[in-house]
Parts: sequence; C-alpha cells; structure tokens
Amino acid sequence: MCPHCGKNAPIVHRGLTATCTACGKARLPMSGRPMDLAGKPSQVGGTVARVFGWVVLIGGLSLALLFGLLLAAIFPGTLAPWVVSLPIGFASLATAMLLLFGGRKLRESGAAAEQGARNQALFSLAQNRGGIVTARDASNALAIPLEQADALLTELAKSRPDEVGVEVSDQGEILYTFPGFQRRPAGPGGSPPGKAGRFVPPETGPARVAATDGSDWQQAEIEAQAAEEADQARWRKERTR
Repeated sequence: MCPHCGKNAPIVHRGLTATCTACGKARLPMSGRPMDLAGKPSQVGGTVARVFGWVVLIGGLSLALLFGLLLAAIFPGTLAPWVVSLPIGFASLATAMLLLFGGRKLRESGAAAEQGARNQALFSLAQNRGGIVTARDASNALAIPLEQADALLTELAKSRPDEVGVEVSDQGEILYTFPGFQRRPAGPGGSPPGKAGRFVPPETGPARVAATDGSDWQQAEIEAQAAEEADQARWRKERTR
C-alpha cells in the first residue's frame, strides 16, 4: 500500500530507488509488488529448463546410439546393443519431455504474472488520474518505452472493453478511459460534488430541501434543523393536550 496515494499499486525500480506506479512518488524498495521483476524468476527458470531439456534429449539419444553401435561391434548378432541403448534412450526422452513441458509452463506462468502486475499498475494509475490515461502516462509510470505502453493499453482495451475505452481528444491525442474510476460530474445546479442538496425528512409537514450551493449552505442546514425541532415541539405539544 502506497503511503502517499493509498493505492495498492506495484512499484517500479529506477536504479537504487523505487517509485509508486500510481502516483510516481518514492517508496521503499521491495515495499510492494515489484512490477519490473514480476514473473521474471519463472521465465528465467522456464528458459533454463528448456535448454537443459534439449541438452538431455540430444545428449541422451547420442549416448544411446553410441553405446548401441559400440556393443553391436563387440557383440554382433546379440541383443546386447538393444538391452543397453534402449533404456538410455527412453530415459533421456522422458526426462527431456518433462523438462521441456515444465519449462513451457513456467514461462507461461511468468508471462501471466508479468501481465497481471502491469494490468494492476495501469488500473492503479487510472484510479489515481481520475479514469483517463495516455500512453505517455503509462510509459512514465511503468518505466517502459512509449510504444510498449501504447501496446499494453491497446491490448487491455481489446481484452476488457467493458472496463477500458478509447477516445480521441480535441488535440488528436488518444485517451484510454476507465469509466469505473472517472470522477462524477457536479451535482444539480452546478454545485460541487459532496455539497448537493440534502433531503431533510421532518416528523410532520412537507419535506424540505436544504440549500445546495454557496455560503448559504451552512445557514440552510441551521434553518432546516430549527424547522425540524419546531415541528417536533408542535407535535409533542399536540400530544399533551
């Protein structure tokens, strides 16, 4: 959790420092999910497993063939070459397949983790910017090239059309919109959000609506409370008759 913006956003390392991908302010290294390191161990492990799998496959089959030819020359017309070379070949093939398939799974899981961290960073950035993000914003926040940032946002808009949209500004700049994070417009009568008229239900009599804007808002609240107290006093007085 970022102490500055309060978002559960990944961090990106820039040299020896780390910054929040949502607000761009400095954070402690390893104090959050490192976006630039997400999925990297799995991807590296998958590559190593793939290379080792090919080494085992080629080396094991070559060794089986070598032993088969050598034993065939020493013991011609016998089953000795097959008895020795076939187990070596099958063992090498089985081990290589496990390494190759396991390596592919590791790379896929690493790529998924990396994409998940980037998506989380983009959504956090959008939430901090009021639901509108440009490719340049994403490039600066995620510390990636501009073309890669634009490709990420485009892919996100294609895969999640209900959550991410694409618009073009008056200046011709492509804007990626996140409707779930866009700020709501001002309330009725142009009043700022949070200062719209408050409905005050009295005990008796017609409903009243407090003033909605300007410096009269507090005075309207006082008058509404006074009217409500007067209605309650009138109601208690009628009950005592």
